[in-house]
Amino acid sequence: MKTLSTSLIAILFLLTINTRAAKYEITKANSEGFTVTIESVVDNLDDTYSIVLRVANTGRNAFSCKELSQFAVEALPGTYSNVSLSLVAGTMSYASLNEGPNLGTEPFQGFKYVGIKDIGRDKAGTFTVSYTLNGNLQDQRISCNTGSNSWIVRFSVKDFENVRDLNKSNDNITMKYNNIQLNHNDKNVLDTQMSKQTNTDNDAITSVLQTLAFDNPTTSKK
Repeated sequence: MKTLSTSLIAILFLLTINTRAAKYEITKANSEGFTVTIESVVDNLDDTYSIVLRVANTGRNAFSCKELSQFAVEALPGTYSNVSLSLVAGTMSYASLNEGPNLGTEPFQGFKYVGIKDIGRDKAGTFTVSYTLNGNLQDQRISCNTGSNSWIVRFSVKDFENVRDLNKSNDNITMKYNNIQLNHNDKNVLDTQMSKQTNTDNDAITSVLQTLAFDNPTTSKK
């Protein structure tokens, strides 16, 4: 049984890595203070993907800005299902979901929430939209409509793949960390120090964790 030495703990500190790596997301700005974020992409291993988008507004916008009235997501007809909206912060509400695929004035097909109110301009808020895609990931346009304006951001297939793959890698790192058996005091020190780190280096941390957790299934102080 190999001892977890102070030098090995120091190596972890010097890597400047957060073992429980920060969640990887991609955010793009619409206009009038709105942002859209790919929060998560999960491969369900059955030819479907579960996707979560997050929409936010700080409510600190010029009075010339307007509240959000409609929110639309591009998706190929017949490839999406299980659409839902969840309020995260604020008092935003909506009237109904247009399941499409034809969305009237939108320049694409997909689904749209209509009759939205109480988010934007001077009203802060955050909500998420979840849905399932069948088959392959897709290039998708996201539209935030404020009054007569339609503000569109575009996410590529690569954007969705990056969120899927990098978060999957981070999950693996977290699992390896949690599997290491440490003396209670050592674990507290690691938790404290790693919570202060902000950078992520998957290859480096994986190498160290493999040495600790897999080459030496049990590590402890003598």
